[in-house]
Amino acid sequence: MTDALPWKVLLVDDEEDVLEVSRMVLEDLTFEDRPLNILTARSAREARALFEQHSDIALAFVDVVMETEHAGLDLVKYVREELRNDRTRLILRTGNPGAAPERDVVRYLEIDDYKEKTELTADRLATAVLTSLRSYRNLLARLHFQEGLQQIIEAPALAAGAGGWADHLDALVAQAGRIMSFALGQDRAHGLVLQHGTAGLRAVGGFGRFADGHAAEPARRLAQTICGECFAPGTAVQATRPTAGGLLLSHEAHPRESFHFWIADLGNVPADALKILRLFLGQRSGLLSSILLQQEVIDAQTEVLHRLCGAVESRSKETGAHIRRIAKYAAELGRLCGMDEAQTALLEAAAPLHDIGKVSIPDRILNKPGRLDGEEWELMKQHAQLGHALLWHPSLAVLRAGAEIARTHHERWDGSGYPRGLAGEQIPMSGRIVALVDVFDALLARRSYKEPWPMEAVVKELRSLRGSHFDPRLTDLLLNHSARFHEIFISHPD
Repeated sequence: MTDALPWKVLLVDDEEDVLEVSRMVLEDLTFEDRPLNILTARSAREARALFEQHSDIALAFVDVVMETEHAGLDLVKYVREELRNDRTRLILRTGNPGAAPERDVVRYLEIDDYKEKTELTADRLATAVLTSLRSYRNLLARLHFQEGLQQIIEAPALAAGAGGWADHLDALVAQAGRIMSFALGQDRAHGLVLQHGTAGLRAVGGFGRFADGHAAEPARRLAQTICGECFAPGTAVQATRPTAGGLLLSHEAHPRESFHFWIADLGNVPADALKILRLFLGQRSGLLSSILLQQEVIDAQTEVLHRLCGAVESRSKETGAHIRRIAKYAAELGRLCGMDEAQTALLEAAAPLHDIGKVSIPDRILNKPGRLDGEEWELMKQHAQLGHALLWHPSLAVLRAGAEIARTHHERWDGSGYPRGLAGEQIPMSGRIVALVDVFDALLARRSYKEPWPMEAVVKELRSLRGSHFDPRLTDLLLNHSARFHEIFISHPD
């Protein structure tokens, strides 16, 4: 901890006896149980070198007249203007006050005091040191708090590119570790990020020595202990609580889920550090709670869409599991072809809408046991365009994507598909993906008009349609990872 380090005090004077007497007076002085580390320089040139080497000098007594009549004044300007050091407390000392009148010096130089050497008795010298160190400490505390606020203000920007819930939690954990270390003045803080809610209390991330093992048994036992001490029924939530050999910081924002930091091995935490950590936790908890609520709305909307699509599919004797598999296949193939998480999530939500236009197709055509005649086939093909018309919405991304998929998932790579005869990359990527996975699932599944095909036969059929019916690159990706797609099929049975 930096609290154990001594305060650095610099004495700058070209008179050896002044340096010696000052050192003798100050060598046993302490402030807040921290001793002084006394540095000395016999010229402004030596002092410049020390200022360049030590950025944490708390206080400097500077003689005005040394190698030149204004050497001390020039040193003050150098520290404040060139080094941009406005933290170190600077006290000018002079044996010849007429050489640099006090009123002019104080008016034009950023110093903290101006003393004649004859004024600085042992007691007054000690008093000057203690009051200056107190000022330095308070200034550092304010700067520390400001820097913490700056990190908190910038934190949302760091997470702005995060896509899913897991990404936001990862961003929270990474930022928490950095801000903990900063606020506590440690090279590295150690602890857990905890979530409390419907699943109880669980560790969702760790930092310091817990970074790689937040899901391991020790973290699970810690979470159980903390839960028993702080989250028992009837226990009021407190902002700060000592528990399980550490300190728990809490914040409640979501009606069912709350977020907490547990920091290990802490004694007394400075008040300004607690303010920084509470502000950060409150801000991030608010963001996470907003994401949770948003996700709940999306999940509810997705479930409604799935049930609606399942109802449509059931008219053609297909199952709700089919549309859920289509969503999973499409997302997996989207990731394999390089889509980012946001694009993949949109594709997963929109893919089940591909056949929603069938709601307008008569049952006699949908469920006809034999082949459709020419007129019936023309009616059936209309479901692609009908689905687009039903879904299209200019400002809702899922419906726009669903409309695009509905209209294009029966187009073929060679241009022989419908409804518009698009070819190659004229067909949107989403339509190409759903076209492929829809046939993949249809071949594997049992239908009223066919028995399920074995996986080997499905692979052979898709390979034969590569470059004519389907995008060659997408076909290769699916076939090269066919085991993953078959696992999706097995995991969501009819």
